[in-house]
Amino acid sequence: TQPSIAVLKLKYLDLVEDVSTFDWLERPSIGNLERTIQTLTWLGALESKTGKLTEIGRRMAKWGLEPRLSMMIIAGQ
Repeated sequence: TQPSIAVLKLKYLDLVEDVSTFDWLERPSIGNLERTIQTLTWLGALESKTGKLTEIGRRMAKWGLEPRLSMMIIAGQ
């Protein structure tokens, strides 16, 4: 599974800038982290150039839901 909720929370709490350097209890594979970053960027949760949270990403992180579900809720508002 993708660690998307954890990545959003880490970015929201400003605990890490580069999630690949975070000291995970069970480190996700680099491929999983890359796919997570790509997905979050595609959904508009992360800025493509800097990797920082966007306003949409902050909303998603507050809810703590799967990012795709969060995006459906945002799109429906």
